[in-house]
Amino acid sequence: MYYCHGGGHRFSETHYCELKHKQGSMKEYEQTAKLSCYGLSSEQIADVLDRDVRTLEHSLSGLGKKSEQLHTHLCLTGLLIFHFVQMDELGSYLKRKRCQLWVFISLEVASRFWLGFELGSRTLPTANRLVAQFKRFGHWMGETLLKVTTDKLAAYKKALEKQLTNRPYHYLQIVKRRVKGQVSAFVEHFFDVDMTKSQRSLNSHD
Repeated sequence: MYYCHGGGHRFSETHYCELKHKQGSMKEYEQTAKLSCYGLSSEQIADVLDRDVRTLEHSLSGLGKKSEQLHTHLCLTGLLIFHFVQMDELGSYLKRKRCQLWVFISLEVASRFWLGFELGSRTLPTANRLVAQFKRFGHWMGETLLKVTTDKLAAYKKALEKQLTNRPYHYLQIVKRRVKGQVSAFVEHFFDVDMTKSQRSLNSHD
C-alpha cells in the first residue's frame, strides 16, 4: 500500500479495476511525457514534478493509454476525410534480434496526420488490424475516391480487399529495387477500384 503526493489516494484501491491509470491530470501526463523524451529517469522526473517515484512509474505506464484515448477522440470527432493514405512498416526487435517486432503505420498523406499503428508480425492479421483502424476513423460520405499506397507486402492488398469491400479506391504498390544496398529503380503496381486490372510501369531512379 502506498500513497500519491499528499496522501490523498491509495493506488491499491484502483490497481485491479477500471480506474487504473486514470488518476492524474492530462497536464501532468503531458509534463511526464516531455521529460521522459528528454531522457530523464523516473527518479529525476519525480524530483522535477515533486511526486513520489512510484506515482511517476504508474504515470509512465499509463501514458500509452492516455495517448490512445486522445488520438481516438481527435479522430472520431474530427470527421476526417481521407483522400490519400500511406501505409508502411518498420522492423525492430525486443531485447534480442531474433525476437522480431514490426510496427505498422498509416497516415493521411496530404495533412501528414498520423492515423494509427499496430504492433505484431509482418503478416496479414497485423495489416488487417491497421486497415480496420483507419477505416473506423474515416468520414466515408460523398464520392471521394480513396488512394492508398504501400510497399510490396502482399498482406496490405489482402487486407484492403477484406476491409474496404464497399468503398471504391485506387491502390498503388511501390517496390524499390536495390543494387549493392542503393535504390536503383522503382517498380509500380497499380490496381483499379475493382482490383481486377493491373498496370505495371518501371521508372528509373535518378
